[in-house]
Amino acid sequence: MRPVALDRFLNQQIPGAVLFLLVAASYLAFAQYVVFLNDPVNFGAGFWPAAGLSLGLLLLVRRRRWGWVLGGVAVAEFGGDLAHGYPPMAALLWTAGNCIEPLVGAVLLRRWGNGAGWLVPVHQLLRFLLAAVVFGPLAGASIGTLGTLVAVGPVGMWQVWPKYFVGDALGVLVIAPLLLCWKEQRIGRHLSETLTLGLSLLAVTVVSFDSLGYVWDSALPYLVIPLLTWAALRYGSRGAALGVFATTQIANWSTSTGDGPFAAAGAATGQAITLLQIFLVITAVSTLVLAALVEDLVDRTEVEARLARQATTDELTGLPNRTLLTRSLSERMTSSPGGEGVGVYMCDLDNFKVINDGFGHHAGDEVLVEVARRMRGCVRPVDLVARMGGDEFVILQDGGGDELEGVARRLIAAVAVPMTLSNGTTLTPSLSLGIAHGKPNSDRSSLLRDADAALFHAKQRGRGRFHRFDDELRLQIVDRLFIQTEVPVALANDDLYCVYQPEVVIESGALFGFEALSRWDHPTQGSLSPARFIPVIEDLGLAGELFDHVLDETLGAQAQWAKRLGFHPSVAVNFSARQLSDTDVPGAVAKALTRAGCPADSLWIEVTEGSVAAPTASSTLLALHDLGVRLAIDDFGTGWSSMARLANFPWDLLKIDQTFVQSLGGPNTYGEQVVVSTIALAHALGIPTTAEGVETPEQLERLRQLGCDIAQGYLFARPAPARDAITHVSADGRWTGPGFVVPQGSTATAQRASGLRPA
Repeated sequence: MRPVALDRFLNQQIPGAVLFLLVAASYLAFAQYVVFLNDPVNFGAGFWPAAGLSLGLLLLVRRRRWGWVLGGVAVAEFGGDLAHGYPPMAALLWTAGNCIEPLVGAVLLRRWGNGAGWLVPVHQLLRFLLAAVVFGPLAGASIGTLGTLVAVGPVGMWQVWPKYFVGDALGVLVIAPLLLCWKEQRIGRHLSETLTLGLSLLAVTVVSFDSLGYVWDSALPYLVIPLLTWAALRYGSRGAALGVFATTQIANWSTSTGDGPFAAAGAATGQAITLLQIFLVITAVSTLVLAALVEDLVDRTEVEARLARQATTDELTGLPNRTLLTRSLSERMTSSPGGEGVGVYMCDLDNFKVINDGFGHHAGDEVLVEVARRMRGCVRPVDLVARMGGDEFVILQDGGGDELEGVARRLIAAVAVPMTLSNGTTLTPSLSLGIAHGKPNSDRSSLLRDADAALFHAKQRGRGRFHRFDDELRLQIVDRLFIQTEVPVALANDDLYCVYQPEVVIESGALFGFEALSRWDHPTQGSLSPARFIPVIEDLGLAGELFDHVLDETLGAQAQWAKRLGFHPSVAVNFSARQLSDTDVPGAVAKALTRAGCPADSLWIEVTEGSVAAPTASSTLLALHDLGVRLAIDDFGTGWSSMARLANFPWDLLKIDQTFVQSLGGPNTYGEQVVVSTIALAHALGIPTTAEGVETPEQLERLRQLGCDIAQGYLFARPAPARDAITHVSADGRWTGPGFVVPQGSTATAQRASGLRPA
């Protein structure tokens, strides 16, 4: 019977009256057992196993059922004493003693925090011995001695109390541990334990019927101590409890049959009986203490082993964790077979957060466990698959070469197989990998960092991909680290500045405006491309600081142009996705316009398609539009284009990306088709269009034929500082620089940004 089932059986399934009858019957059975021994020289009466039965039951059942247990003890004891012809007062005192004794032990154990009565660890066993084996029998022996005084008078009273005390203590030590160990752990857990102790009890039974002869009867009791020691060392408290039970039976049966050293001691009277009982008590206590020490040591060893496993093993997947990974990587780097080095795969599940948020963390755990299983199946047994944390895994593989990429393909394919979760949901995970290969004695941390950088590059290119770290990627990382270090200083020292590129109305040649572009004139590396430092600025969270700097400089330049031209040329400033998430931006723009004294409709804000998807983008853009600021969607066609997003927002301008413009007139007709459809879509929505990257007259002419409104590119001018940007702007707002020729027959007049609308 399992411990949980026994606990439920004792505390819930047995009605109180049935429990009462079971206790009374068991108590009477123990009493008859003592009578069966024929009470050889009063030894049997001195061993009272019913004391252990009553205490064990109190510890096994809930406190509200103690009354039924004690009631059964009281009825059995009182009725048995009267049946044997003892005086009622003596029977009443003996009954009181046998009820108070287990009650004292159980109450003390519950109060000392050992309510379950377990025998291990050692400090709990000591509490059990003190409360159940000392204090309880002290109370029971004292009251029972009074009953004997009433029954037979004061004759031999100096022997009665110690005999009762030791006998009850011995009864507690024999039966109570047996019951408690039965509940705590399954006795039949080890077949050899059950068979061995069963054979010992069988031998005792055979001895009791005097069928083995004097030699075995005399020798068997001497095997008791080795048996107990073996049981304690082999099986802990369970084996010790059964061994103690077997020991007392050997002593009792040997005494009853009149054979062996126990029988010789039992044949004596007086002090010898008590000494024999004390010997059995000491044997039982020492055996249980030995078992507790062994079990405590085993538990401590198991805890240490479990902690050691937890320190190096991921609890969810069972894979090695970061600690074991770094240790194994160090070992493999120093002892690489054949000097081929170690390959490292840094793996990451794509969009794993969507699984956790959409289906719950339990579903996410299922995915991680299944992915771990699939990854182990793709590598050799000698390779190490570890979980770094979250949805990140690392694989270590001895060797290198092209086989690394082959393994990466197998991993991606294996993970991408659809899986069905316990809730019935079917998912198709996707895995991205970064690969790095380290030579023997390479730096461990650098190898992991290289693999992580390769993973980052792979995820930037899309999902379900891998990338192998190479020298080109190393140069990119070094350059990025350089920019990260230098850019905060550059912002603080105003080393970043703006240049301006004109935008020209195709039909009339009127200046539409300028786009402000950031530049960085580095003291040692010269002019740096925005593609090198703008992404780093955004990653560092400095986009807002850069925007404030660019806005103030741009509006200041616009104010100076107005003094020279007599009007405010429109100027466009680029916005990042992070700035659109800042609800304070509209207020900052309004203050900047006021400081510079520039009209709001002369300022354009350019945003990319992807940045509009930010949660607060719409509210920020609408607030800017309400100020009178113009809004342009930049690089249209290169991001995730949403027609609804384009149609349902008050855009003032759509800019066609230069990759499509530069394909005009070439063999790739796909780019021209995109330009044609984009212009048609924008005009249908009442939005003018600007073509970026115009470099040849042929491109400009084709754009004019397609109905594009505005052109921007090197054909007109390269980005120039503010003082030079308006060199080719006439007083009436016409672009007079190179690259533009008014077509023959054109009657268009110069139009500035405030009045431009598509034809």
